[in-house]
Amino acid sequence: MIKEIEQIKYHIEITGQGKPLICLHGFAENYSTWNQLHLEGYKLYKIDFIGHGNSEKPEEQSYYTLPIMLSHLHELILDVVGSSYSILGYSMGGRIGTIYALNYEKEIKALLLESSSFGIEKDNDRAKRYEKDRILAENILKNGIQWFQEYWSGQEIFETQKDLPDSVKREIKKRRLQNKENALANTLLGSGQGIFPYCGKRLEMVSFPVLYICGNMDKKYTQIGKTAQGQYKNFLFRSVLNAGHNVHLEQPETYCRIVQEFLDKNE
Repeated sequence: MIKEIEQIKYHIEITGQGKPLICLHGFAENYSTWNQLHLEGYKLYKIDFIGHGNSEKPEEQSYYTLPIMLSHLHELILDVVGSSYSILGYSMGGRIGTIYALNYEKEIKALLLESSSFGIEKDNDRAKRYEKDRILAENILKNGIQWFQEYWSGQEIFETQKDLPDSVKREIKKRRLQNKENALANTLLGSGQGIFPYCGKRLEMVSFPVLYICGNMDKKYTQIGKTAQGQYKNFLFRSVLNAGHNVHLEQPETYCRIVQEFLDKNE
């Protein structure tokens, strides 16, 4: 399905039947990353972010900034889904899903996060990350998508993906190569972690339940999940054995079971 908002086309893939679950992918990914997600009694709305998948990839950077992204996402969801739903987000999708859920709290039934941060708390650390993102954006524009695919695949957080079946690795590579240089650069500069506001304090007061999933081999995000479980009410942390950053691809059956059980209990 294609929907147009302020002359920007957005793609949504809809599968299943039942209660609505919004599925938000990670950076340089698209809706098809959720192909192995199968839930009984839930209708999955797999949205391609602007600049990703089959959604439009405008040159204008303002479309990639958080205020416009969140506004367009909300209008899209109200039009296609309605005003009561849960959100599932992986990595970048979890980060954007978190601030979205905080902004539209009354509409959220549950928030499910996979290997996601809540933003960078300290200003100087955030500034350092922005500079890192800026350099990466420049390199993507200079060196192209083939370079990006090789660089991104070599990141430490994706080390555990080397053990995935060849067919899955080919799909991941294919998705990364389908990206456009300007879109990835604009995403980094407009809504990357270096410019993203810290949401941790706001999460302390939310009314909806939160599930946080990560792989036990992803040390950074395991620590985020453990710390959050000790700080926030109505927050459930689940660590999945033999998985790294991308649990829904590395351990899909366990992932589906955890998500299904959480939704069935909290919806």
